Amino acid sequence: MITLQRCVVFSVAFLVAGVTAWRVIVTNFADRYASVEPEPALALEPHHPGALLALAQRELRDKHPQAAVTAARELLRHEPLEGRAFSVLATAAEEVGDITQARTLYEIAVLREPRDLHSRAWIIEALLRDGYYDEALAQINVLLRISPGQGSKLFPVLVKLADAPEFSQALTRILGSQPTWGDGVLSALLARGSVGAVDAVFGALQREGILSVEESGRWLDRLIKAGLWGEAYSRWAGGLALAPGEVLPVVYNGGFETEPTNIGFDWRISNSAGVTIGRVPAIGATGAFAAKVAFSGRRVPQVNFEQTLLLAPGTYLLHFRARAEALSSDRGLQWAIACQGERAPLAVSALLEGSFDWRQFDTPFVIPANNCPAQRLRLHNPGAAAAGKTVLGDIWIDDVAISATIVPR
Repeated sequence: MITLQRCVVFSVAFLVAGVTAWRVIVTNFADRYASVEPEPALALEPHHPGALLALAQRELRDKHPQAAVTAARELLRHEPLEGRAFSVLATAAEEVGDITQARTLYEIAVLREPRDLHSRAWIIEALLRDGYYDEALAQINVLLRISPGQGSKLFPVLVKLADAPEFSQALTRILGSQPTWGDGVLSALLARGSVGAVDAVFGALQREGILSVEESGRWLDRLIKAGLWGEAYSRWAGGLALAPGEVLPVVYNGGFETEPTNIGFDWRISNSAGVTIGRVPAIGATGAFAAKVAFSGRRVPQVNFEQTLLLAPGTYLLHFRARAEALSSDRGLQWAIACQGERAPLAVSALLEGSFDWRQFDTPFVIPANNCPAQRLRLHNPGAAAAGKTVLGDIWIDDVAISATIVPR
């Protein structure tokens, strides 16, 4: 009797194990083929969610909206929280022209499945089309947090829309919250946006006090590159912390009492091979500081030490003080003033070389009436090419200024 019972138990266990194994095989097969062959998968698993979704999506692609709806509804009967099923229903509603229903279903889809990019993109497009820019940008913010790579597709659209004042204002508002994609859209705006759009967005950010120094510099460089000298100067000057009634000198920060920023119409200074430029405490300077340029004996094709000027046509004097220690080169160094975009200088200062204590230098020059809206003041190495460009020694610069001169009648 015990033996018979054991046989029955063993047989039942074997049968259960066999059924379970078969179930595992069927499920694995259905899982494997659900997305590519939904019908065979559904023959094995009639309610397989992956197969039902794949079937619904395929029917949509094949332009069978009603069949897609049937499959999506069947999916929702068993998986009522499946957001992608609502996306299928929304697309099907759109196919038959029911835009109101489509919008409702797309909104449900993104609530149930936040990573559904298709549904969210549809909502964004609808909001933009209807002029709901703040709501559209809020959706874009979510989308770009979920999928940052979508920025390459979205940024060109945002750049074009920024020509509309209402959109640029909305864009400024969301950029004020410093979203993770802010730098990306600002870079795209600088690279491809109209001057008006760039000015509107960056100007508003500057007024709100949320434009970084680096962003401000890129904005001004864009205006300068476009030849909008007056606009660039006014935007740059508007960002300076000036005392009430303080007048900007022609050469800004000519005494180097503040650290040059490399932005706008301040000094543009950078080190290069064989050249170190810095603002240093200096005995004998008018204030506490001067600029020091140290040369290590290498060839120096260009000294990266310059400032952009906006001088009206007329006659002027360039003033500066300098001292040097063992400064040697092919022909010495000199300050040069040229119209922006022109290589030939309008004037050059006396050559600076050797060793000397603080000395005053003055150079007259004339700004022509035509084709010279802005100028470039730079420290120049006039030595011949190749070995003639070698420079060794140190020079200190202070009190760089420009004054207008009165021409006798």
